[in-house]
Amino acid sequence: MNLVLAGSIVVVAIVVSTLAQLVETTFTRLGRARARSLDEWKGVRPYSLSELVGHREALLGPASLLRIGCQLAAGAVTAVVVSDRWGGWWALAAVVVLVLLIQLVAGAIPRRLGLEANDRVAVSSRRSARRLERFAPLGWPAAAISRLAELLVPLRSAPERSDVGEDELIAMAEAAAEADVIETAEAGLIESIIELGDTVARAVMVPRPDMVSLPADVTLDEALTRVVESGYSRFPVHGPSGIDDIVGVAISKDLLKAKLAGRNECLVGELAREAWFIPETKRVAELMREMQARKAHLAVAVDEYGATAGLITLEDIIEELVGEIVDETDVEEPMVERRPDGCLLVSGRLPIDDFSDLFEGDLPDGDWDTVGGLVFDLLGHVPSEGECVSWDGIRLRAERVDGRRIELVAVLPPEP
Repeated sequence: MNLVLAGSIVVVAIVVSTLAQLVETTFTRLGRARARSLDEWKGVRPYSLSELVGHREALLGPASLLRIGCQLAAGAVTAVVVSDRWGGWWALAAVVVLVLLIQLVAGAIPRRLGLEANDRVAVSSRRSARRLERFAPLGWPAAAISRLAELLVPLRSAPERSDVGEDELIAMAEAAAEADVIETAEAGLIESIIELGDTVARAVMVPRPDMVSLPADVTLDEALTRVVESGYSRFPVHGPSGIDDIVGVAISKDLLKAKLAGRNECLVGELAREAWFIPETKRVAELMREMQARKAHLAVAVDEYGATAGLITLEDIIEELVGEIVDETDVEEPMVERRPDGCLLVSGRLPIDDFSDLFEGDLPDGDWDTVGGLVFDLLGHVPSEGECVSWDGIRLRAERVDGRRIELVAVLPPEP
């Protein structure tokens, strides 16, 4: 074979193999969500990246077949030409050198480009990828090989999943914050929004012992005094049976209007609006949409037995996203405070997820939401002040107990 012709065939084969590897890596890496955003941003129709990624196997099969065929052709031509001219050992050496060259030029370089410059390469190679996908002489054999692989290695059909899950989205947001692409606060907000979908009302509600309510038979003046003392604007109104007998919700504006109208003889029950009850296991994201639709700012959470478990406001949900919101009337108490001796003082109401973030050790699993619930479970009884319990090197001491409620927990270093 003519040496120039053979060299030309090898060069063309390596170039085509490089382009095939580039297409294969690029469209393996490109996800559906990113493809849609690039379509909208670049306006790449009719060469839609979304369609290419949606039928990824129809593109990757021909690309892989073309790459392998070109590399085999380059190796075969090199071996034949060198063997005819200089013998078998030189042919073996030439093939080894060619393999290393292909690994660099048609392997490592296009893979790096396809991974690191994925967006740019996908947009610039979309026309070539579309033609390759529709090239029947490669498409038919690739489809036949794919079907044969399915017969040889049958797998259970799995439900379709998104290219990007919640964990991947959170990891991407954290990586973007580390690379200064977005602010750290923005990454935290993205994580909070994603986690909100799995959060239930019980995790963010004001628990029953902390609820500030009004009896239905209280007078208007007494109710307004409670409004001033508490600083709240909405109150559950209960009947004579107590907090489990919620009959409505009193709003401070309604009470003030009645006061200004001279209706001092009114009772709160007469001014209360209809209460809205939800299960304590309701998803917070769904609850927020319902609050917007109903134009409601407060809902009463009930447990599986119909008893009042707590109340949840729109502010509670927003705080789950952006953090604690403190107004002029709030008395801010830190949930976590570090003492000079290295001990941590933790509120008994601190969510257990926030508490676990403070330590590397795993906390025991159980049906509780707060640090106080964890201490109750570990002890197995209502603690007295100063009583300690340990778990996985963490010592917890009931620092302040009010009746049967743990209000403050001290986290102590492990004993020597």
